[in-house]
Amino acid sequence: MKFLPVVERELRVSSRTSRLYWGRFVAALIAIILVAWIWVMWRGVTAMGPQSREVFGTIATFAFIYSLIIGVLVTADSISEEKREGTLGFLFLTNLKGYDVILGKLFANSLYAFYTLIAILPALAIPLLMGGLTSGDFWRMALVLFISLVFSVSVGMLVSTLSRHERKAQVVAFGIVVFFAVLVPGIAAWIKEKAPFLYSEVLYQFSPSYTFYLSFDQIYAARKEDYWVSVVLITGLSVLALVLAAIVARGVWKDRPKVGKAFRRENFLKRWRNGTSEGRRVFREKLLNVNPIYWLTARDRFKPFLVYTFLFFVGVFWLVLFLDSMPDMLEPASFFLFAVFMQTVLKVWVASEAGRRFGEDRKSGALELTLSTPLQIKEIVEGQFLSLMRQFAVPVVLILLFDLAGLVFGARTRYGAPDSDWVLMCIAGMLVFVIDLFALGTLGMWLGLSSKRAT
Repeated sequence: MKFLPVVERELRVSSRTSRLYWGRFVAALIAIILVAWIWVMWRGVTAMGPQSREVFGTIATFAFIYSLIIGVLVTADSISEEKREGTLGFLFLTNLKGYDVILGKLFANSLYAFYTLIAILPALAIPLLMGGLTSGDFWRMALVLFISLVFSVSVGMLVSTLSRHERKAQVVAFGIVVFFAVLVPGIAAWIKEKAPFLYSEVLYQFSPSYTFYLSFDQIYAARKEDYWVSVVLITGLSVLALVLAAIVARGVWKDRPKVGKAFRRENFLKRWRNGTSEGRRVFREKLLNVNPIYWLTARDRFKPFLVYTFLFFVGVFWLVLFLDSMPDMLEPASFFLFAVFMQTVLKVWVASEAGRRFGEDRKSGALELTLSTPLQIKEIVEGQFLSLMRQFAVPVVLILLFDLAGLVFGARTRYGAPDSDWVLMCIAGMLVFVIDLFALGTLGMWLGLSSKRAT
C-alpha cells in the first residue's frame, strides 16, 4: 500500500481543477492592485522608507486576516460532509488509517488556500524595492502567514470531525480562531494590567496576532526569542489539532442513536425551537397568508434568537469594558471597532442565511418540487427576503442605534464640538451597511442556486 494514498489522489484531482488556477490569479491580481492603489494614494505624503513600511504593513494585515479566515471556510465542512452523506464509513472499510483520511481531506480542501497565499507573497515583496524594509521583514511575515493558515485549517479539520452540520462547524471553528487571535491577547493584557505579579506574557505567545506583531523588524530586534517561541507554540497547536482529528475520525462515522438524557434534551430543544402545536398552527396560518415560502424558511424560531444572543454578548462585553474604562469606551475608535465587528458578522450571517435554503433545496430536490407549484419566481424570492427581514431587521436597527450613539458621543468626547468628518463617516458607514445587506442578501440567493458549496 502506498504511503498516504488519499493525499496523492486528492492532490491529483485538485491539480486539475480550474478553480485552483483562477483563484491564484485573482488573489495575485487583487494584491497587486491594492499595492498600487496604496502607493498612489500615499505618494508624496511621506518619505519613501515610511511609505514602503505602511504599504507592507497594510498588505500583510489583509493577508494575515485572509489566512485566518480562509482556512476555516475550506476545511470546516470537509469531514462533516462525509458524515452527512454516509460515505466516511466506507473509507475505514479499507486499510486507511485516521491520519490518511485527515491528511487527504486537509490537502484536498486547503490546497486552494495555500496557492492563493503563495500568489500574494510576490506582491507583499514589492515594498522591498521601495526601500525602508529588510529581507528579514518579508521572510518573517511569510512564515507568520503560513503558520496562521496551517493553524486555521487544522482547527477547521478538528471541528469538522466533531460536527455533522456545516454551518455549526464553521461557526465553532471561526470562534476558536477568533479566541486565539483576539481574545487571548486581550485576556493577557487584562491580566497584565490587573495582576502584574502574574506572568501573563506566555499567553500572548499562543496567539497568531502576537506572532504577527513581533514579525516587524523593530519589534523583532527586541523580542527575537518571543517570536520564535510563539512560532513553535502555534505550530504545536496546529499539529495537536490534526493528531486529535486523526484519532477522533475513526469513531465519529458510526451512527449512535441518542438515548436517555441526550434523547430527552434533543426533544426539548426541538419543542422549544418549533413551539407547541397550537403555537405552530397560529404561526403557520399567519405566515401562509402572507407567503408560503415565508413560512417554509421562517418556521424555525430559533434563528432570530441566535442573532439576539450574539448582540447580547457583544453588548455585555462592551458594558464590561465601559465600566472598567469609561472614557476610553466613549472614544470614536472604540465605537468604530465595535460597529465594524458587529456589521461584518451580520453581513456574513445574512449572506450565509440567504443562500443556505436555496442550496439545500437544490441538492435535495425540494427546489424542483417548489417550482412545480403555482408559485411564481417573484413570490419565492419575496418569501426568502421576508424571512431574512424577520431574522435580521431588529438586530440591524439595534446596530444602527449603536452607530448613532457612536456618532453623538464620538463627536463630543474628543473635540468638544461636533466634528464634520466623524459625523459624515458614521452616516456613510450606516448607509453602506444597509445597502450591503441588501446586496449580500441578493448575491447569497444567487450563489445558493449556482454554487456547489455553501462556502
